[in-house]
Amino acid sequence: MNADEQNRFQLVDAIRSRNVSQENLDSLIHIVTQNGSPQLVDDLICKEKAAGRNEDDAVSETMLHLESLGDTVPFLACVFMAHLSPIAGRLLLHDISDGIALWIAEFPSDELARQLRLIAASQTHPRAKKSMKGWQSSLKMLKKENPRPPTALREFELVAPIRCSNRKGLVRA
Repeated sequence: MNADEQNRFQLVDAIRSRNVSQENLDSLIHIVTQNGSPQLVDDLICKEKAAGRNEDDAVSETMLHLESLGDTVPFLACVFMAHLSPIAGRLLLHDISDGIALWIAEFPSDELARQLRLIAASQTHPRAKKSMKGWQSSLKMLKKENPRPPTALREFELVAPIRCSNRKGLVRA
């Protein structure tokens, strides 16, 4: 196992345990900038399958982990969710696909739109490509209706490490 794989597996464990430190966040940002997001999402799903879940349940559990990450850093969670979307679509997990669309609509940014363009360009399935392009269009409309300050990857920083003790609240680590 090389250093990149080891780092990814540590990040998967941090996301699954809902205990993402600033160092983990910096590594996640690096993964996004290096187009490693699809592999991280695959690793999350594989870890859930290794825990005994079938593919549908593994994808559902991965979505829950990404939603928890979204409570802290929504931009990163949305990027990872966008990579999860084609998998959920293939499995006909419409509740997850719809949830991803809602997350993306809730946190529009120029950087997210750029990431969606990159993801769409990498998709081979026409429906997945169409979905990503639809999200991009929605983001443009949302930005016009509700402009937010521009975001860049370097702006995402945790004030303190946070872990979720349960789905109802955050607990500082």
